[in-house]
Amino acid sequence: MLTEVVTSVFVAYVLWLPFGWLGIHRFYTGNVITGLIWMFSLGLFGIGWFVDLFLVPGLVAAANQRNQQNFIVVQNNQSGFVGDVAGHAAKHVAKNVITDYLKER
Repeated sequence: MLTEVVTSVFVAYVLWLPFGWLGIHRFYTGNVITGLIWMFSLGLFGIGWFVDLFLVPGLVAAANQRNQQNFIVVQNNQSGFVGDVAGHAAKHVAKNVITDYLKER
C-alpha cells in the first residue's frame, strides 16, 4: 500500500531556523539545486535565509503538490505483474533496512 508523503510547514520552519543558512529546509521541500546554492553561499550570505522566512509556506505547498502528483502517477502505474514485483521488492528492502537498523541499536 502506498502512502502519500506530506511536507509540513512546521518541520520546514524547524529546519529553517537553525540550518536555513545551509539550505536544509530547501532540501526538505525538494529544491535540491537551490539547497546546494544556499549551502555553498551560506544562505546567499544570510539574505536568502531571511527571505525564506516568508517563502517557506510556498515552498511547502509546491512540494506537497509535486508529491501528490507523483503519488497519483505511481499509484496508477502499479498494477499487474510489474506492480506486484515492485511492491514485493519495496517491502523486502524496507524490511531489511528496518531489521539492520534495529540490529545496530
